[in-house]
Amino acid sequence: MSQAKTFWITGRGGQAVGQCRRRAPQVTQARAHEGAIVALATRFELDPRMAAGVVLTERQCRGRERSQTPDDERYSVEVFGRSRQDRRRWPDLVLEMDDRRIAVELEFSPKYTPRLADIVSGYRSSSYERVNFYVISPRLGARIAKLAVDGRPLPGFPPPISRVPIRVLPWPGLDAGRGRRSGARSGPPADDRA
Repeated sequence: MSQAKTFWITGRGGQAVGQCRRRAPQVTQARAHEGAIVALATRFELDPRMAAGVVLTERQCRGRERSQTPDDERYSVEVFGRSRQDRRRWPDLVLEMDDRRIAVELEFSPKYTPRLADIVSGYRSSSYERVNFYVISPRLGARIAKLAVDGRPLPGFPPPISRVPIRVLPWPGLDAGRGRRSGARSGPPADDRA
């Protein structure tokens, strides 16, 4: 066999080891999403501008948040979902540099608009300096951008003191044909950290 094996923990297995119950992953989407996170984290880590900073994965953020004091800034954001029990969401990646924190989300699969609105509102009210959403679909990017500029407070969210800027960027890993149609840049995502 030329490919490494991937194992997925079942809901019952997760409960046995103390994890909260989660929906079963859609294997092909989850694998593509995880691969994209690794690729983007590598790009950030190799960028000379990140030499004094650190790139944190979701797992690292969860671990750091578990060991924080109540006064520390959290990595997770409150997402007051309409049907989900877990009200916290962790970014796919967090860039920390010069006392700044930028959340990075990769949205490759469409979500229902109410769920997407909950996520965007959670980030708008967070302590991050900025949030970058990477998308492969121009249509999904337009939906996120529209939700990011909508100034109406959503039920369950306190009115933000200052709204966190949200940027929608094309996924830099698009092939040349798709990238031209959706506006992707070639080379490293140069302006998404500053």
